Amino acid sequence: MVSCQIPISKSLRAYTVATVTEPNTWKTRERYPQSVSEIDFTIDGVHRRFGEMKIDIGSPIIPKLCKGEKFVMVYDTSKPSKYLVYEDKPMFLPNEPYVETIGTVLHISPLVWNGGIEFSYLVKKEKTNAVAKDTVFTKFQEIGTTLGEKSRRRQYPHLKKGNKYVVKYLPSNPQRAVIYL
Repeated sequence: MVSCQIPISKSLRAYTVATVTEPNTWKTRERYPQSVSEIDFTIDGVHRRFGEMKIDIGSPIIPKLCKGEKFVMVYDTSKPSKYLVYEDKPMFLPNEPYVETIGTVLHISPLVWNGGIEFSYLVKKEKTNAVAKDTVFTKFQEIGTTLGEKSRRRQYPHLKKGNKYVVKYLPSNPQRAVIYL
């Protein structure tokens, strides 16, 4: 979960969708390089582009976001510059077309910084015009960053390396994918 100026009062919370507009820009903050992705969102019909999703590089896997990825976001209705983006809640909009395939868990990262999983999935040429031949993609997805380690194990008790799960990806951009555990 990433944030700007938290906490947000429960009485002032509202939800929207955060969209990655400029992924994985390296910036130096507090003397350490970080991968930062710019986000934008719409609140009450007003398009806003002032967010950043900071991704620390202290984890064994550096998450790589792609342009257009969408996440659940909560914001303060009285001051929309106060927001939380739930990186462990990637999503597709109801009107977005997607293709289903099967993905394999390659690595489970501990919940030190960016707890999550690295997974691979096959994109078949006949399902999309975005690839010239059948291609295996690898992706990182955060899971349980809003949970503690014990809660994550309760929520995903059978999660282990090598397990197979449904993956949905966008046919026009197969790098934008979500694994459903």
